[in-house]
Amino acid sequence: MPDRSFLTAPPWAAEDDPLNAAIADHLLQRLVTAATLLHRGNADELGLDPTMLAILEVLGVVPELTVAALADRVALSHAATSRAVTRLEERAWVERLGDPGEQRVVARAVDTTTTIDASRQDVRSPLAAAAGELRPELRDAVLVFLREVSDILTTRARSRGDRRYLRTLERRRKEWDRERRPRRADTP
Repeated sequence: MPDRSFLTAPPWAAEDDPLNAAIADHLLQRLVTAATLLHRGNADELGLDPTMLAILEVLGVVPELTVAALADRVALSHAATSRAVTRLEERAWVERLGDPGEQRVVARAVDTTTTIDASRQDVRSPLAAAAGELRPELRDAVLVFLREVSDILTTRARSRGDRRYLRTLERRRKEWDRERRPRRADTP
């Protein structure tokens, strides 16, 4: 069973109304499952692994980032992010901007956004059709609700990524301390 000790209350703050809590739980399970499957499937169609697509997604929101900043955003080590960026660069999905001697940033290549958008048209079209069938006042309410859901999920994902990043830093500090600790003469 996963550790949930860091949660002091249900993240959806609906503990007063069991129906709201049940709706939130159901919605969360379905969204996470669907988003994960969609992301993996989309990555596979594009010939990428999910990590590489996650990097492209971040670069779609923040156009230029250093590898270190990108690693923080996708909750990967600097080395893993750097390897993924190199693979993306070799396939012309991203480009590194700046001089090699200076701090360089990574950006999406020119055609990347068009390619990713085209790969999602089979999802975008039915969603647009479903939105078109809603009455205008319902559409506005649904859009506000979806924006709130997205903000909640994004905030939680970032906080989990931050915790992972802090654990990684602590592990690296301990490894560094062990490597730097002077050895006693009687130990091999």
